[in-house]
Amino acid sequence: MPSHSKKIKASFKLFFIVIFFLFVFCQATDIYCADLDDNDPNTFKDVYWVGHLVPDADSICAAIGAAYLYGGIPARAGDLNKETKFVLNYFHSPAPVLVDDFSSKKVGIVDFNQQSQLQKTIKMENIVAVIDHHSLSDNPFNLSKPLSIDIRPWGSASTIIADRLIKSGKPIPKDIAGVLLSAILSDTVLMTSETTTRHDKELITKLAKVAQINNIQQYGMDMLTAKSNFGNASAKDIITMDMKMFYINKNRIAYAVAETITPDALLKRKQELLNEMNRLKIENRLNYIFFAIVDLINKRSYILLSSDKEIKLASKAYGIEPTDNIIVLNNAISRKLNLLPPIQKTLSK
Repeated sequence: MPSHSKKIKASFKLFFIVIFFLFVFCQATDIYCADLDDNDPNTFKDVYWVGHLVPDADSICAAIGAAYLYGGIPARAGDLNKETKFVLNYFHSPAPVLVDDFSSKKVGIVDFNQQSQLQKTIKMENIVAVIDHHSLSDNPFNLSKPLSIDIRPWGSASTIIADRLIKSGKPIPKDIAGVLLSAILSDTVLMTSETTTRHDKELITKLAKVAQINNIQQYGMDMLTAKSNFGNASAKDIITMDMKMFYINKNRIAYAVAETITPDALLKRKQELLNEMNRLKIENRLNYIFFAIVDLINKRSYILLSSDKEIKLASKAYGIEPTDNIIVLNNAISRKLNLLPPIQKTLSK
């Protein structure tokens, strides 16, 4: 028995020694130890919460929500799109600060996990947390240390943050509820996308009450109308407004999406868009570029193919031959779920 007791005491002693040296090591090497479940308001006070390079509503609103929940600064890596401007104006919410140089900043990532979508000055060793709803795919962050990561198969990153916020018991202001609600509605296309989960629906109901949105459907349609207003936007602006980069089996790919309730307005500009796709392909040194005009009302996507190379790959991936450089996919509106996976699968063979 005495021998057993000594072993237990020795184990405890060793445990506390390891913890002590780990603490000293973290301090000496400036490793930032952060935990999304830590209730200390100082844990994230100097962290910049930011989404992907070309921010959409979820990327912006998730940054705002995370900064409110954990502390820190909501930031962005690019310009606001029209839908996001509508949301921020509606709820009188300040836009996240546009940061050109993140190199000396601790960063919390929202709404993505791919190196190809990371603002070029963000150092991966400075990433302290990730909150996302996408698959890890082919080129995720290469992290040198353990950190808090919350990735769930839900409809948006804002859904995850809203869930954490409600469970935290922290009061939710109207504007915070409003922007999170808007992001969930945007990413789930008013709860009609296949990516919508019961968690999204439940949180939409809860957030709408706090945000004082009585007619969720009408508010959502107002958002989609704002998103569809391309006006006199150039072909470049239309394509790059929601263009994401991916690395798949050593291929650099851009997959751009324009979600709209008036697809004909963009289809009339097909040749102009195809020409711009070819220019962007050269400028960004891409192996492939795809652009989907997504008809949100009829749940249909028009995939524009700018060269024989894209035509060959898309035909094989989607099992459909194009007509006049366009493949039409019915009941397919999600890049994450419907549009990109066939391309990934075909290139990975």
